[in-house]
Amino acid sequence: MASPQTPTLKVSLQPVTSDNRDAVLALKLAEHQQKFIATNARTLDQAASAPEAWLRAIYAGESLVGLLLLHDEHLRTPPREQGYYYLWRVMIDVAHQRKGYGRQTVDLVLDYVSTRPHAKRLLSSYIPGEGGPEQFYKDYGFTPTGNMIEEDVEIEIKIPITNTSSNSS
Repeated sequence: MASPQTPTLKVSLQPVTSDNRDAVLALKLAEHQQKFIATNARTLDQAASAPEAWLRAIYAGESLVGLLLLHDEHLRTPPREQGYYYLWRVMIDVAHQRKGYGRQTVDLVLDYVSTRPHAKRLLSSYIPGEGGPEQFYKDYGFTPTGNMIEEDVEIEIKIPITNTSSNSS
């Protein structure tokens, strides 16, 4: 498998709004990847019904390239758990994969989570299988927790603490 290219454009995370919603829904995965991730329509529906959802469109420069959904328990009032952060979904459009945008996105998620209360680790999961995201997560530094969530392998990465005032209580 070829390694990702060095990204030429900087990634940013922007809210999903009425202005970009249709474009977000039009983002596509390769056919063999569709069994590993929910549709963008499902992601938008889940985010709309979850107060802890942090939903963002992923842009490379001015181009929409993907969709992100993070579970941030501290968006809920009051939070049910201290420090629960779960990378629910990262989707990069098939035309923009292997350009380093997924890695930049996870970098931004870790930057965000490191500023949140009680952040010690970021959880995620993947469905194992040929063509799935397992190698991406391993290469990034996620490690298995030993837990399974239905057919998903749960993984985690420690949070680099950059804002000690919000992480120390």
